[in-house]
Amino acid sequence: MLYEEQRPPTAQSAVVSCYWRFIVDSSDTVPFEHIIMPDGTVSLLYYEGASPNDWRVSLTGPGVAARKIVIGAPGRWLGIRLHAGVVGAMFGLKAARLRDRAETLEPRAVLAECMRVALKDASSLDESMERLSAHVTRWIAASRPLDAAVLAAATAICEAGGCIAVADLGNPLGLGIRQLRRRFVEEVGLTLKEYARARRVRRAFVDALGDIKSRWAAISCAAGYADQAHLAREFKSVFGMSPQAIDAFVRSIQHQRIVDR
Repeated sequence: MLYEEQRPPTAQSAVVSCYWRFIVDSSDTVPFEHIIMPDGTVSLLYYEGASPNDWRVSLTGPGVAARKIVIGAPGRWLGIRLHAGVVGAMFGLKAARLRDRAETLEPRAVLAECMRVALKDASSLDESMERLSAHVTRWIAASRPLDAAVLAAATAICEAGGCIAVADLGNPLGLGIRQLRRRFVEEVGLTLKEYARARRVRRAFVDALGDIKSRWAAISCAAGYADQAHLAREFKSVFGMSPQAIDAFVRSIQHQRIVDR
């Protein structure tokens, strides 16, 4: 199994967090339960199985708990991870509609067909990104204006690795905290606290992945948890597993170029 991410072109970086792909090939043992960690964002996802007709395009929504799916056969998944607060402006969808779920698009839908044609048989993540780039640029140009206050709050939370109190977000673009809370839920699908929680879990997750010698106590401290027991309780709540069990699962997957922390 292979998972990797790639940064978007600079012109797309205000909207796209990263491009990513996940591959299960014939050498991997199936079926198995795959764990998808929450990160507070929406991904536009293309799946391709072994047969020409085995494909689908879906939007996977934000959430605060890990999603678990059974993978029963080899295949590949290619995605565009959008920044929090972007999906409504780009595709006209309410983010709350996608919370804790994935929505499969009709095969005849323009967006689904566009993804299929662009990504069919792409041999690498770089090639996939190159094929999709013109489409994404066009989608951005056709989008309604993004909510600048929501994006500013989401950016501050990401830059802090989720370790920021709502009261410390300030007053983005002169917006009061009550208005910010309301608009954030509308555009992101999560509350400010839920989004911060998702980003903090992701930071701890990626920190553990990036340094096999790290001890969980050090990771807990770096990610802003009170202690290792606090992180363990959080992982149990989010993943239903201990940090050590999650670590063992993740290390069964080859990871390359993790760029979204």
